Amino acid sequence: DTFAANGFHFDTNDDAPPTQRLRVTKVPFSKSVTFGDNDIHELASLLAEDSPGVTNSASAFARASSAKGKGGSGTDSQGQEKTFVRLPKISAMFASRACRSAVMIGTGLDTEAMYRIVRKLQTIEQPWNCPHGRPTMRHLADISEMVRDAIATSG
Repeated sequence: DTFAANGFHFDTNDDAPPTQRLRVTKVPFSKSVTFGDNDIHELASLLAEDSPGVTNSASAFARASSAKGKGGSGTDSQGQEKTFVRLPKISAMFASRACRSAVMIGTGLDTEAMYRIVRKLQTIEQPWNCPHGRPTMRHLADISEMVRDAIATSG
């Protein structure tokens, strides 16, 4: 369920009046980042945008468990790749944490640490920038120039 994947949990009471059938029982939280009703509405809107034929947030809310969209990925119980809608607020929080715990410019690294970072970068779809757009690497040499120089000096 998309809402559960984003940390929201609900109880339903079919016997309650229509506007009181759903009750929020859990919301995601993390340090100074708080979530609430506005985030639930935003997630429902994101689901509505990604679900053909859905015209309002209530319909998106009802169809949340079957909606697929952008924002995250993983595998289901059969090992199949799946995508899900992720709140931008959650993505921004993860991006901020990733940058704060990253190796900073000027930090000295031993050879093994350098290899470990390069191996991890090889597993990322777009390793050139962090989620905020800052470069994750610095080009120290242009290999094509080195090859051209080597050919010119050998010939």
